[in-house]
Amino acid sequence: MSDMVEKLREFLNSDEGKISTQNYINKIIFEDKLKENNILRIKKMFSDQKSFNSLVIKIINKHDDKWVKRCHKQGIESHPFELLYSLFNLAENEGVESDPIDGFTENFPSQIYTYNDWQFAITHGQGSVCSVYYKEKIKYRD
Repeated sequence: MSDMVEKLREFLNSDEGKISTQNYINKIIFEDKLKENNILRIKKMFSDQKSFNSLVIKIINKHDDKWVKRCHKQGIESHPFELLYSLFNLAENEGVESDPIDGFTENFPSQIYTYNDWQFAITHGQGSVCSVYYKEKIKYRD
């Protein structure tokens, strides 16, 4: 094991390792900036309750296998998920942390945030499940 650690140290201290590390840092910074921009765009374009409701409903209704397959066919790998995850990011950054809503979120570790009457929950068990509630009534779960 110490031989592997030493090889890793050597690589990280080499020019190639430094470039690789900087590229990874740049990638993370870029992804964080994308998240921030998505949040700002959603807040700007869907600033009132009615328009935000319309956006969430459209995303969760279209977030199905048919939409995913269509995006994959067009070469858009993560598009359906990114839209949904942007809502979760917005709720986490701008919303209020909430208590468990139902038996599912009560019995498993969950992060729940309320934003504009919507609750966005990520529940962890043997995997992770995303749930969307409107006024604490389940509207979507995947």
